Amino acid sequence: MDIKTLDRLAKNNRPIRQKITLQERCYYVAMRGLYSQYKSGEIDLAQAEHDKEVVEDALYLCKSNKTSNKQVMHLNKEAVVDAVLLELGRYVSCGATYQEREKAYPRLLFEKRIIEVIDKAYEA
Repeated sequence: MDIKTLDRLAKNNRPIRQKITLQERCYYVAMRGLYSQYKSGEIDLAQAEHDKEVVEDALYLCKSNKTSNKQVMHLNKEAVVDAVLLELGRYVSCGATYQEREKAYPRLLFEKRIIEVIDKAYEA
């Protein structure tokens, strides 16, 4: 599915009716959350644009690595899902608003911990 279609579905909080890749699903979920935060006023337009660019870059990087990476790496998906859900729960429970969560559990720390979990899952 192309990125514009995923964007449109995420922006309008519409379900995806066809099979998509894991990278596209991650993009869709990230963008849906980003649009929701922007609409609710939790983040401003500049932050939303920056975050969208980061998510788009990650999607393109994932897609390009998929074809160019010659080394086969095995990912412990269950470990990643469990750890990501745990970290997400910690992040969300820190406050009702973006500002409260950011004060108690900065987003950069959340992102750093998620990346560490994914890196460890490749080692397992």
